[in-house]
Amino acid sequence: MYVFIIVKVNLDSEIRFRSTIIDHIVHFFEDDHGVTISYFYFDYKDISKRDSRKAIETLIASMSRQSTAALAYVEDIFKKYREFKSQCPFPTLCSILKKCLEFQQRSFIILDALDECNDREELLHFLVELSKSESSSLNLLISSRRETDIQRQLDHLPQIILAEASNAHDIDLYIQSRLQEMINGKKLKLRDPNLQEEIFQCLTSRANGMYVSQANLNSKHTHCLQ
Repeated sequence: MYVFIIVKVNLDSEIRFRSTIIDHIVHFFEDDHGVTISYFYFDYKDISKRDSRKAIETLIASMSRQSTAALAYVEDIFKKYREFKSQCPFPTLCSILKKCLEFQQRSFIILDALDECNDREELLHFLVELSKSESSSLNLLISSRRETDIQRQLDHLPQIILAEASNAHDIDLYIQSRLQEMINGKKLKLRDPNLQEEIFQCLTSRANGMYVSQANLNSKHTHCLQ
């Protein structure tokens, strides 16, 4: 299982980096039908996309579209709530999402700009629960600015930290040295040695004024995509 926390400072850089990661994951697994990719962006420009309920519902809908078993399960659950004209409670939504994960061979969940979520307390508790899952099929990527409550709940997780930098060459050297350090320390395990260069290129291709430090959880089944 992977967990990445990205702490970001510059809006333009955030958008470029988010696009790079999502595009890379989608491209990497485009021919692997056993992989599902679900993501939600807490849009600061759209208040309807800044609440935790909307995020979980979107992730559930995305997983349902990618798995017939998950779709059947979700339709059965929500049919009962529609019959009684009641709203599914947030904890139940979280349970439904966890159940949907069981139908996937391998899943990527990406939550971007978590700091823009305006009711994130319950969501943070759920993310902590997910991060402690022993599932080797779940890959969780969260991006956020460094807010106090988010930091308190998620600071124990590995992090990628983005900040302003003025020298692109220094950025490249730093990323390369961190990657090599993680590989030597067996914190990053690559099935294909050629992935090291691909990871490096992905991180630096559109960094443009950022530095990145990365750590990740050990895993029995390791692919690194960033």
